[in-house]
Amino acid sequence: MEQIITAILVVLPVFITITIGVILRQKNWVNEEFIHMSMKIVFNICLPSMLFLQVSKADTSILFSIDSLKFAGYSALATVIIYYISQGLSKKFIQKVDSRGTFIQGSFRSNYMIMGYAILYNLFGDQIIERMALLFIVIIPLYNILAISALTKRQSNSMVKHIFNMLCKFAKNPLIIGIFFGFVAAYFRLSIPGVVEQTLSSLATVSTPLGLIGIGAYMNFSEMSTVIDSTKAAFLKLIVYPFLVVSIGIVLGFDYIDRIILFVLFGSPTAISSFIMATALGGDPKLAANIVIISTALSLITFVVGLSVLSMI
Repeated sequence: MEQIITAILVVLPVFITITIGVILRQKNWVNEEFIHMSMKIVFNICLPSMLFLQVSKADTSILFSIDSLKFAGYSALATVIIYYISQGLSKKFIQKVDSRGTFIQGSFRSNYMIMGYAILYNLFGDQIIERMALLFIVIIPLYNILAISALTKRQSNSMVKHIFNMLCKFAKNPLIIGIFFGFVAAYFRLSIPGVVEQTLSSLATVSTPLGLIGIGAYMNFSEMSTVIDSTKAAFLKLIVYPFLVVSIGIVLGFDYIDRIILFVLFGSPTAISSFIMATALGGDPKLAANIVIISTALSLITFVVGLSVLSMI
């Protein structure tokens, strides 16, 4: 019972903040322009500030240790395997060929950077900085490459072009830039001026609540459709894949913190960016949006249950 209460106390603040976003949208206090601009601020300014500050204080011997590299490598391999499993299942579950790529993306791409981070930080604080920083560098480009592959499967020339463009953008990604300079500061043990640190700290504080409110504002339940297909993707995303990945992780000997990180990484709801990419690459925007909404709503239950169970093992 104690484990369940702890899990609820960790997860509930995240979903209360998301609910505030839902209420603001229903009252028309925010609109689509707000969602777009708030996410732009979070990903381009607030999150990079937070990542830079936290990585700059990290122990580089832990960041690049054998255990950390092994953990990041396992996470990347598991993501690729899940992608191919989803690809096979899409042919059985989704009749409309043009929607299969959207289904694949929705079943593996996690909202790890906002929701996942919020939950992990509530649980462990600064203990998870090293692991998460390395995962960001591995998972962010991998998500984009696999998503492009899924959404442009029948257009090989287009896929190559999109992947090349994505790799170019990767070098300019504010999150990657924040982590990179954080690594540099940590490695050379650079001292950050007090004024700069305080400014970045203020911006970092905004990232999680603003991002969660933006997620809530994005969730428009009045436009739900393709519920069956969306629920199938959400079921894979929230239950099947995290169970498989964490179970294998236990067999491989990952410790408690790593198991929780794996569960949150693979069990977080589908990222809003999957809708943006599905729209840009000719996927099925309605299916993408519904997967995000359903997986986010159901993750309140799966997070509590999953965290409770893992704390008992």
